[in-house]
Amino acid sequence: MKTKIYVQELIIPSDAMPEVATILVNNELTNEIIGSDEENETITLEVQYEKEERDAFQEILDVVESYEDAEEEEGDDEEEEEE
Repeated sequence: MKTKIYVQELIIPSDAMPEVATILVNNELTNEIIGSDEENETITLEVQYEKEERDAFQEILDVVESYEDAEEEEGDDEEEEEE
């Protein structure tokens, strides 16, 4: 029986990269940096995982989401200060 491998491209905030890297290493997920955006301070990763590794992949998504939420809150705070 063939093992299905999922491939996802993710845009990771640079600040989240150390935490994401730890998850990748601890779970031995195959990954490759395929780009970066210095202006937006992000890194684009391609991550490969199998069905039984889905929890680790979800953990990465949760980390990214928490950093994105924090950045949005910071942006809201800055807008309020300007008013």
